[in-house]
Amino acid sequence: MVSSNSIQRGDPQLKEVLLGFLDSASSLCNMMNTTMAAILNEIMSIQANEACGAEGATRCGYRERKLKTAVGTLPLMVPKLYSGSYFPTELFKRCIAH
Repeated sequence: MVSSNSIQRGDPQLKEVLLGFLDSASSLCNMMNTTMAAILNEIMSIQANEACGAEGATRCGYRERKLKTAVGTLPLMVPKLYSGSYFPTELFKRCIAH
């Protein structure tokens, strides 16, 4: 790849360098979205397990929800309980606020 110091406006390689940068930025955004979704899913799983232990309930799958954030829409898997309920209202409020 050509160093940024040697590229001048109108240089035919400028388009190639900029497209490469956009690909990298897009990959970085995808990686961040995937990482954020994984962290939030793990937090919800831990919270649901704690709710099960406190209430003596058991889990029965997940509800798919989408959370819109400044970095994009995150696909989340909210745990379901056989009895009682679990919904991470506080977690969603914090994510939306930031």
